[in-house]
Amino acid sequence: MPRGRRERWASVGRGLALALAAVVAALLPSAAARAAPPAKHLDYKNHSFRIPITIEPAIRPRLREVRLYVSTDQGTTWDVAGRTTPEQPFFTFKAQRDGEYWFAVRTVDIQGQIYPRDDQPAEPSLKVSVDSTPPTVVLEPAGRRGSRAAVRWEVKDEHLVLDSLVLEYQAVGARDWRKVPIRQLGLIGGEEWEAGTADPIKVRASIKDRAGNEGSATITLGDGIAAEPGPVAPADPNDFAPPPAISPIASQ
Repeated sequence: MPRGRRERWASVGRGLALALAAVVAALLPSAAARAAPPAKHLDYKNHSFRIPITIEPAIRPRLREVRLYVSTDQGTTWDVAGRTTPEQPFFTFKAQRDGEYWFAVRTVDIQGQIYPRDDQPAEPSLKVSVDSTPPTVVLEPAGRRGSRAAVRWEVKDEHLVLDSLVLEYQAVGARDWRKVPIRQLGLIGGEEWEAGTADPIKVRASIKDRAGNEGSATITLGDGIAAEPGPVAPADPNDFAPPPAISPIASQ
């Protein structure tokens, strides 16, 4: 059997509902001429996930076993992470820690032949970044003046989705949160806006990473300070009424 066809027996791709799918391709006359697709890269926040297997009916009777290989050092070394059969079409994988995991698949036919062979380098067809740590969000007050409010923020994460940053405020005791338009996104930034009230307000900042983890921080801003106090006129003693007389304490 041509080497190119053997190497096309197995590949890993994306399935439905955030699942991963290992697809065992059929042996087609044109398989040797087709280049292997580039490895898919997914971000996942759970350490455990299932890898379903889709096996084409034409080759199902010829397969005895499907093996899942994993590398945690970008393909330098590979370990068997799971074995399954066409009758049980999935793998269950559990990552020991956050990090990047490369996956490749080999098949074993009913004669015991392994494709691709063990002496051939494994080619990853799926790369999964497991990230269970939410972004860090620091939110600080930057002052209030009247009904205007201002805050500063700093966000940190290796896989941050910066345009997911949301800034909201809520009057203390109210139910609804209102979004604050952010004029300039940044890892470090600030915003000032018209809150519509000088009463205390809660302010919340939240952001997500590529795996879907969300980090947030909430602070309370106190009463607004008068914008510009006007000049104070000197007091006229005649403007003050005399204090009321103190009633004598009745003797017992």
